[in-house]
Amino acid sequence: MSGRVPRFLRLQLSRVILVVAVVLLLPTIAVVERVRRGAGRLVIRRCVPAVARLCGVVFEVRAAPDPDDAQSCIFVPNHSSLLDIPAVLMARPDVRFVAAAGLFHIPLLAAAMRALDTVPIERRRPERARRQLEELASSAGDGAFRIVIFPEGALAPPGGRLPFKTGAFALAI
Repeated sequence: MSGRVPRFLRLQLSRVILVVAVVLLLPTIAVVERVRRGAGRLVIRRCVPAVARLCGVVFEVRAAPDPDDAQSCIFVPNHSSLLDIPAVLMARPDVRFVAAAGLFHIPLLAAAMRALDTVPIERRRPERARRQLEELASSAGDGAFRIVIFPEGALAPPGGRLPFKTGAFALAI
């Protein structure tokens, strides 16, 4: 056997690294955000590239035109990996995420999402979800907002896509 680690073992090691990183980073984000506003995002921007490198992933952020500060933006990326959220934060540290309210029942995840100012949406109650999105859009007042919504509503299977939910498009309208 050569000095190379077999692909199967590399994948398993990457999974272990990601699980350990998530278990350590989620409470860290929540705690440092309570100590100093904005510090949770700083932890993500510093730790995620290191963890990703350990897993063989490199984030490459290419310059894109910055929207006008007075202009609201809705980013609608696909959701195919646990690294999608950190990847978005690496590219756009100023965004807020929209997430299913049910995710806020998972204690570690809920604390980190609250620290990152994530907006819970009641997806299972469409009328309530619509009102929440309207409130979100009007809450910006004269200021601009930067919102990220994963329209598939969940992680897509490897190599696949899930049907899009309509919330991101309703918010854009």
